[in-house]
Amino acid sequence: MTLRPKVVGLTASLGVGKSKTLLKAKEHIIKLCSNLDAELISTVKDNIEELRRNVNLPESKLYSVRKPENSKFETVIGKVMELIERKVGTPCGKPPQGRATQEYRQWAENLYNHAAAEGT
Repeated sequence: MTLRPKVVGLTASLGVGKSKTLLKAKEHIIKLCSNLDAELISTVKDNIEELRRNVNLPESKLYSVRKPENSKFETVIGKVMELIERKVGTPCGKPPQGRATQEYRQWAENLYNHAAAEGT
């Protein structure tokens, strides 16, 4: 079997989540790379001028969007998730705060894997 490199080329930034420090930003990127089974990250350092000549840089515009104050869907889903969290106990530790975070998704995946291993 011939081993071939797996290359993922991104035309956008990986982003840094909600990181506020350089250290947290690095940790976030490392976690993303870990989830992608990446062994190496590389960025363009040579031929930057050539890259700039051949790549159209988009114009950036920011728009502020208000979140609905009382989302019935979000309220109902939140209550269902609370019930599930209480029902399953804490075989994988207490669920992290903020269900829309990578940490919460990882906790839920660990919980799923634990249940699968237990055969439940």
